[in-house]
Amino acid sequence: EPRRGTIYYRNGVVLATTVDAYNLFCHPHKIQDSGQVDALVEGLVRACGGDAQEYRDKIEQDTNFVYLAKGVDEDQLNIIKELQIDGFDYEKTGKRIYPCGSIASQIIGVVNSEGEAVSGLELYYDDILGGTPGKKTTMYSKEGVPVPGATQIEAEVVNGQDIVISIDVELQERVEKAVLSRTKEVGGKTGFGAVMNAETGEMLACASVPTFDITDLSTVEEGATNLSGISAHYEPGSVFKAVTMLAALEEGTTSPDKSYYCPSVLQVGDHKITDSHERADTDMTATTIMADSSNIGISMIARELTFSKFYEYLQKYRIVEDTKIDYPGAATGYLAPRDKWTEVQGYNISFGQGLETSPIQIMRFYGMVATNGTIAQPHFLLDVPSSGEDLSYPTEKVVDNDQAIDNLDTMLEAVVQRGTGTDAAIDGYRVAGKTGTAEIASQSGGYKEGVYNISFVGYLPDASTKLV
Repeated sequence: EPRRGTIYYRNGVVLATTVDAYNLFCHPHKIQDSGQVDALVEGLVRACGGDAQEYRDKIEQDTNFVYLAKGVDEDQLNIIKELQIDGFDYEKTGKRIYPCGSIASQIIGVVNSEGEAVSGLELYYDDILGGTPGKKTTMYSKEGVPVPGATQIEAEVVNGQDIVISIDVELQERVEKAVLSRTKEVGGKTGFGAVMNAETGEMLACASVPTFDITDLSTVEEGATNLSGISAHYEPGSVFKAVTMLAALEEGTTSPDKSYYCPSVLQVGDHKITDSHERADTDMTATTIMADSSNIGISMIARELTFSKFYEYLQKYRIVEDTKIDYPGAATGYLAPRDKWTEVQGYNISFGQGLETSPIQIMRFYGMVATNGTIAQPHFLLDVPSSGEDLSYPTEKVVDNDQAIDNLDTMLEAVVQRGTGTDAAIDGYRVAGKTGTAEIASQSGGYKEGVYNISFVGYLPDASTKLV
C-alpha cells in the first residue's frame, strides 16, 4: 500500500497524516492446537477489542491466509507477538491520524479501515493523496511457510502527495461552534456556516450540522459527513432580493430613494403575495423595501425591470451555474427557462422562491458584490508542494457598474442598521448583509406550514480582506 499524503492547513499545521501501522493475519492451517487458538483469540480481544467469536471463526477457517485486524499500532501488535504463536504474522501499513482532533472532519473526509477514501477532500483529491499501490507476490507452501526466493516485486509503490488547503484552523473551530450553537438555539434540523475570501475564492471555514468526529466513527448520523451548504440546494428566500435589486440598479429602473406604492396584498391572478408581517398599504423607498425585506416591494421592482430583463441578469450573475468548488457531490441550482415562467413565478423568483440554489452559490454572488463585480471560484486546495506548479483559479469581472454596486452596499447596510438584520451589527464597522426566511417546498405540492430555512449572508464593505 502507498503511504497516503498529508493534508495541511494554510498555516502549515497538519490536519491529517499517515503513521506506521500494522495489519495482523494468520495461516489457519498452521494453528491446529486449540490452546493456541484460545490464546490468540484472547490476545486479539485484549489488544484490539472486538468480538471473540468473530476472531475464532476467522482462525478456524479452512484456508491458508486470513486477516485478523487492520491498522493496529505497535503496542497492539506487541501484545500478540509476545504470545509467540506459530502461524501468526503481520505486515506494515499506515493509518490516518488527526493532530487537530475533530476540527474540519467534514472537510477532510473519511478514509475507511480498508484505506479507501469515502468522503470529503480525501475522496475529491484521492488521485493526489492516495498514490499508486505496488504489487508483491509471495509463494507459500501448503503449511503456510514462505518459499525461499519466491517473492516477486511486480510493481513499485508510488506514495501519495501532500496537499495544502485554505482553511484557517482557529476560524474553522469558531465557525463549527457557532453553527452548532445557532442551530440548537432555533431548534433547527440542520445548519451551515462558511467564511470565504471573495477576492480569491479561498474557503477559510466551512461547517454544517449534523457533524461528526473523524477520530471516532462509531456513531455517525445520516448526512453528517457532507457539507450541506455545498451538497444541498434550497429555495434561498429573501437573501435573493439583493440579486433582484442589483439587476434593477444596473438597468437603471430603480435607485435607493425611488418610492413605490406597496399594497398590503398583491393579487396576481388567483395568487396573493404578502409580506411576512401584516401591514397597511404604504409607500416605500427601494432602500426601505430591502431593509424591511418586503416581498411586495421587490415584486414591484422586478415587474418594472421586466421579467425578461431580470432573467438576463440572472444568467449574467451565474446564479445557478456550477461553482466548480472542489468538494464531492456539490449541488447545482435550477432556474426554469424564461419561457416556462408563469406570471406569479416571476414575482416569486424576485424574492427567492421558485428557484433552487446552494448556499455556496449565494455566497459566490455576495462575494461578487463585495469585490465590486468580480466573481471568484470557491475552492479549498491551495497547493500541491511536490508538483512544483502554482495553482490558479479563474476570476472574472461581470459587473462594471460601480455605482450600482455602491448603491447596493448602502441598501444592504440599511438592512443591518435599521432593518431585519440588526443582530449582525458590529460597533465600529460597516456591515452589509441580508436576512432570509425561506419557505420549504413540500413533496405533496405547495410549502410546508411553519417550517423555514432561515439565513444571513453578509460582508464588510471597508475591510481590507473581502470576507463573505
